[in-house]
Order: sequence, then C-alpha cells, then structure tokens
Amino acid sequence: MELPAADDQEAIFRFAMSFNAYEVYGSFEAAAGFARAAKRSTLEETRAELFFKARAARHSGSDAHVAAYRELLPLLQSYANRLG
Repeated sequence: MELPAADDQEAIFRFAMSFNAYEVYGSFEAAAGFARAAKRSTLEETRAELFFKARAARHSGSDAHVAAYRELLPLLQSYANRLG
C-alpha cells in the first residue's frame, strides 16, 4: 500500500476514495458505525474513518480530510509496514 504525501490534498482524497467503506461493510449505516467509533484497531476501520472524513470534506467544500489523514498517517504507515 503506497501512502500519499501528507501535503498532497488531491492524492489524499484519491487514496481515501480508493477504499469503499460501503462495499466493505455492506451498507452506509454499518460503514458509518465503524467510522464514527474510530476504534482504528484494523486497517479497514482506519480506512473507513478516512473515507467518511474525506466524503464529508468534499460535501462541505473543506480540506478537513487532510488533517484527518495526518492524524491517521502513523497508523496507516504501521499497517503498510506490516503488509510489506
């Protein structure tokens, strides 16, 4: 898993959207539950959280997904290292 640079807003958004939490968890409601819980105990939970924050940022016209990505980046790097 290649992670985008922490200052590349467009790449961060593309990365966030490359994980479709709706498909992974089977519904909007289920995916939203994992994202809101912010457990971050698995790569999927962490990606779901970023997915939802990026969608919310797009709808509000903000770049809040960049701050969320920066917060999640150490975890994402840890998961990426485990995957090899």
